Amino acid sequence: MKYQKKTGMSLFEQENTMESLSKMGNPLVLLKEIVDFEQFRDELEKLFTNDSKKNNAGRKPIDPVFMLKVLFLQSLYNISDNQVEYQIKDRMSFREFLDIYSVDDVPDEKTVWKYKNIMTNAGIGIKLFDKFNEQLASMGLIVNEGKIVDASFVIVPKQGSSRRHAAASNISMVSWNRA
Repeated sequence: MKYQKKTGMSLFEQENTMESLSKMGNPLVLLKEIVDFEQFRDELEKLFTNDSKKNNAGRKPIDPVFMLKVLFLQSLYNISDNQVEYQIKDRMSFREFLDIYSVDDVPDEKTVWKYKNIMTNAGIGIKLFDKFNEQLASMGLIVNEGKIVDASFVIVPKQGSSRRHAAASNISMVSWNRA
């Protein structure tokens, strides 16, 4: 045979894939390292805790910080509820960012819609994403949102001497759907 033989699945396939993606500049690795999503937990748990529940029967709720990260991916890559479910199942880098290793843990599109709808109706979505954007700006990072092929993080030089002046510059941040 004159062509290369395809390599089979190896024991370290996932680790090798993530290492290769990191070398290519996977923005989700950087984001996972620098952003503390737990800072939003108190506010999210207040919104999603159901104190009127009579007993513990039924399925346990999904962690609201996890769902915020799902909604962040959706916003960053500008994809629909259906597509965020598909892309998490399809993309190892998304699952690594979300700390899930089985497609059984991927929320379905109805769950994504439910969490996004609750956050939007409560007016908390915009507030949390603005806080998130401020945190990135304070680190000198901007998020260029776009299609799934070109979302990226860019380190920008500090402009001016105040945080307000830097925020007023032409920084493109993740936006929350204000619908």
